[in-house]
Amino acid sequence: MAGRAGRLGIEEQGRSILLASGGVERKRLFEQYVRADPEPIQSSFDAEDLPTWILRLLAQVERVPEDEVVRLLASTYGGYLRRRTNPEWHETMKKRLQELLERMRDLDLLEEQAGKIKLTLLGQACGESTLPFGEAMKLVEVLREVSGGRSIDEITAKRLMALLQMLSESEAGYTPLFKRGGSRKESAWQRDVTNYYGQDVTRALQKRAKDKYEYWARCKRAAILWEWIEGVPTRKIEDKYTINPYSGDIGAGEIRRFADSTRFNLQSAFDIANLLLLGKGPNEEQVDQLVKRLEVGLPESALGLLNLPVRLTRGEYLELHSAGYTEAEEVLNTSPEELRNHINFANWPVLQQTIFSEE
Repeated sequence: MAGRAGRLGIEEQGRSILLASGGVERKRLFEQYVRADPEPIQSSFDAEDLPTWILRLLAQVERVPEDEVVRLLASTYGGYLRRRTNPEWHETMKKRLQELLERMRDLDLLEEQAGKIKLTLLGQACGESTLPFGEAMKLVEVLREVSGGRSIDEITAKRLMALLQMLSESEAGYTPLFKRGGSRKESAWQRDVTNYYGQDVTRALQKRAKDKYEYWARCKRAAILWEWIEGVPTRKIEDKYTINPYSGDIGAGEIRRFADSTRFNLQSAFDIANLLLLGKGPNEEQVDQLVKRLEVGLPESALGLLNLPVRLTRGEYLELHSAGYTEAEEVLNTSPEELRNHINFANWPVLQQTIFSEE
């Protein structure tokens, strides 16, 4: 039995099709999936991730009586196992659930109609985001504070990118820090964040930080991302943000990891911010462009070079940009000899053959 067809009580029989590339694989699949003992049934329910489970529940129903939510959770296989091992689980879960639903109401993620609760549009945006629901709620709380309290004058796409560094390190990625004798040097990234994003963003990054190291890590990531999208060479970023090569080393892998995790969540953050700020935040075009810049590490004026008929390295795009080229057509309209006078590419033969093959 497999998938929905194998759910007890829905259908008496289910069908599963296995595709084998040959007789050997056919025999292996038959022994493994047909004749072998079934795997033990395990529940994916995690009581520690209650917000996500509530979200999944509310996303499947149009609306549900509030007092029915715990019963529905208890009716899952995971809830059944929990009640068997802990007779007090139901009452404990009921208390936690009430606190969570109240928090969701305060954030306007839930609304009530005729005694039944449902997700608001903002709640649906949080549920559909790439962020874990707990992190999405944290983002809503932060955006409410910095916008409603006017601690941030304007939330642009870049500032939203910086605010995303407030998410837990499980989402943002571990940030190497030097915490011993030179730890004060890590505090210098506050100044970079202020120069790049403004003092109000630097202040906002302090919110909910458990200690100074978490705050410095946020600033460090935000500053690195600014330099990455503005086209600062990778080696310069590595040298600047590595305090000690044995502790707190920043390499190309860390830079790319910060950029990728932020890029992955930026569109979801925009969808949430767009509803929360009633369209007064960054526009979709700005966010799309920033997502691209996070991917390739190029300034806005260099994005036209991505239209060249050959894929270059980041360093090669930046070299073209430094030489004054901003569009693919400008490169294509330059003779190979003239271009080579001031561009020193490692893969020049491939570039010349690809771009100027017709000549």
